[in-house]
Amino acid sequence: MKFFYTVVFLFVGFLGGMIAPLVASWIKSTFAVQGSDALSIANTYIVFTTIIFVGFTVVMGVGSYAFAQMFAKSKDAHEKLIFDGLRERISNDDKTSIQLLNSIIDNPAVAEKLAEILTEKVDNLMEQAVADSEECIVQANAGSKVINELKNKISNGNTRKKNGDDNENTT
Repeated sequence: MKFFYTVVFLFVGFLGGMIAPLVASWIKSTFAVQGSDALSIANTYIVFTTIIFVGFTVVMGVGSYAFAQMFAKSKDAHEKLIFDGLRERISNDDKTSIQLLNSIIDNPAVAEKLAEILTEKVDNLMEQAVADSEECIVQANAGSKVINELKNKISNGNTRKKNGDDNENTT
């Protein structure tokens, strides 16, 4: 019912706007318009319409800015939502993951960067393996040196015992 009253109100307003100039034209003017008065009326009209257009332009500009900000925020939210969905799908679907990886690698800049990253990673792993093996060699050499010293001590101890036993038997 509220809609009906709104439509009737708008129709009556439109009808009044159409009839008002007709009724106003029947009324006789009580003063004569001079040429300078016509110029000032036209000038006032031009200023008035310019003010209306400037106001409309300002309102449109502010509205456009507000809509742009609103859409920028919603765009970020949509991008995040889509990216999270893609991440979840990649983690659950091997076929999609492989297709995405193949399409990413098709980009020459990405392929070059991936090769650079892999080369750097392999170099780091090789350097770590060399450092670990050198450390093992150093530890093995230290262990070997300790074992040789122990062997020499044991050998020298046995030799002294034999020499000591021989000296006791001869005297």
